[in-house]
Amino acid sequence: MKRWIVLGSALTALLLALFSWALYFLFWTPGGVHWLLGKVPQYSPLKIQVDKVTGRIAGDLEMEGLQVWWAGGRLNIQRLQTSLQPQHLLRGKILFEKILVKKISLEEKQVKPEPLDLTLPRVTGFLSRLDLEIRSLLLEEIRYRIND
Repeated sequence: MKRWIVLGSALTALLLALFSWALYFLFWTPGGVHWLLGKVPQYSPLKIQVDKVTGRIAGDLEMEGLQVWWAGGRLNIQRLQTSLQPQHLLRGKILFEKILVKKISLEEKQVKPEPLDLTLPRVTGFLSRLDLEIRSLLLEEIRYRIND
């Protein structure tokens, strides 16, 4: 019986250590950003390319030359800077101190042009329980174009 308790405790400690390492890798290393960007196309119809990434998700992050493609269009962002405060995640809040976006170009392919819909996509699962707060949002040089 003691043997099973020791084995169970060791296994639990190992799983906790792996989970902690995975969280650290994802949120506190530049490699985590690259890994997540590489996973997005596997789970969505988006294709993403970034010329340069510095920083980390938990804290200050900067991306240059961000390009996103999908069947209905393309988004180019020259520079994206974010400052996420990860300690608020424990209280159920995603808090960005700032988001700065420079030179945004959005092109959509529409047969019948319709007004631009800026509705955020509906989130399901765990993320739907989190609140989102952005304290400072700066968008510079926005261009929107509809291609026939």
